[in-house]
Amino acid sequence: MRRKGYNVTSHTWAIMLIQYGRAGLKKIALKNFRKMKYSGCKPTGSTYKHMILSLCGRRGRKVDEAIQLFNEMIKARHVPDRELVETYLSCLCEVRKIEEAQAMADKVGEERTSLDQVYLEALFMDFYEEDN
Repeated sequence: MRRKGYNVTSHTWAIMLIQYGRAGLKKIALKNFRKMKYSGCKPTGSTYKHMILSLCGRRGRKVDEAIQLFNEMIKARHVPDRELVETYLSCLCEVRKIEEAQAMADKVGEERTSLDQVYLEALFMDFYEEDN
């Protein structure tokens, strides 16, 4: 696009990153996410969301990177929606990162994101029972 004189915006990057994520090309998506930030484009809330959803996918899951991006998203004052929070929380619990899941729930609570308390309790209880 640059060669043809078009501006590459954060929305242009987001479309590309989302497609890489959907195709399961998580390493390429992460590499281009870093390139986007290096080029001066700031990720949108949607970009963070789709990157995290991709990283939390079962095939080739990259949980540590998802944690890093989620924390970065919150720090950038983007508020995650219910779909992202539930997927991210489930991912953390599935890989037994219960402390990180609890910290995430606390952060989301501080940001006043609507997250069903019953859902949280049921999810945590399910994973605590599996460990015992």
